[in-house]
Amino acid sequence: MTRRATRHAPPRVRPTALGEPSGKRLHVARLAARIMAEEGVATPAQARAKALDRLGIPAQRDIPDNRQIAAFLCEYQRLFQADSQAQALRIRRAVALYAMSLLTEFEPLVAGPVLDGSAGTQSWVSLHVFADAPEDVGIALLNLAIPYESGDKRLRRGNGLVVSQPCFRFMADEVPVEIIVFRRAERHEPPLCPVLDRPMARADRRRLAGLIGPEGL
Repeated sequence: MTRRATRHAPPRVRPTALGEPSGKRLHVARLAARIMAEEGVATPAQARAKALDRLGIPAQRDIPDNRQIAAFLCEYQRLFQADSQAQALRIRRAVALYAMSLLTEFEPLVAGPVLDGSAGTQSWVSLHVFADAPEDVGIALLNLAIPYESGDKRLRRGNGLVVSQPCFRFMADEVPVEIIVFRRAERHEPPLCPVLDRPMARADRRRLAGLIGPEGL
């Protein structure tokens, strides 16, 4: 008697926040996350470009998106940088809080990894300030005896337009700080987050102090 072959369904892969698994996509995402964690590359897009170049993979459709890379960054920090990342975040939030206290006339808001909790040892403190003219911020920094470098920061607005905002950069001990200057009328018009592609989260000094807690003040 001949036995009929039994067909088994292929093993089911649980869906994750990273979408359907792809060996190449996951390889690129993991390398890009490590580049962000260890080399201080600021955005998933920049890290992805570096990862593709190092792996010799041409940019095409089957590559990780910004959210996938950000998810792997959190995983990498949890597995390999738990202690150092937590300390780096505390230090950077304290630096941000102090810098905001010095620039109150410009209504500073904190943004980026220092706010969302993903800041590591290579992360910049990013503050958004609002002024009638960028020079006003530069003068304030000079009056505070803070040496700085001036430049631009490319950001994308809600309408998709990429703009260059005036920016001042300096070091607070060993922590890099960037002050991005907007017009006062733009306080309620945040640029788009490079990871989520939606208006960037920002917080004032009171909210940041709440994140730090009394033990960190």
